[in-house]
Amino acid sequence: MKNILSIIAIVTLVFIVFRFLTNTQTPQDAVNIRIDNQTGEDIDNFWLGAGPEGGATENTAFGAISAGSMSSYKQTENVEKNYSKANFVIENQRHNVAGITTTLESGKSYTFTVSGSAGQYSILPMLSE
Repeated sequence: MKNILSIIAIVTLVFIVFRFLTNTQTPQDAVNIRIDNQTGEDIDNFWLGAGPEGGATENTAFGAISAGSMSSYKQTENVEKNYSKANFVIENQRHNVAGITTTLESGKSYTFTVSGSAGQYSILPMLSE
């Protein structure tokens, strides 16, 4: 009897771990966002979100993104303030783009393309294919 209970416990644990590792579905109230750096300059650090004082429920850090490269997808709650403002650092200078206005559909993936130079940057969100 003890062996059967041990086997059941092990099988249950393996099943739980397997479900956790293979759960790649996006929660119903979340979006996946990646950053496409088309500035021609390396971005030392990049993050989205207006901060708690700006109404965001979370900020999303993307880290460094080389010129011409894309970040990996990051998941964030689909609250406009979580992606309506971007901050990034290029050559030790902090830049921000506010007023990124778009309606994102929960459960979808988007690419935010950063372009421009010399402090005149813009961000264009597009649905990823």
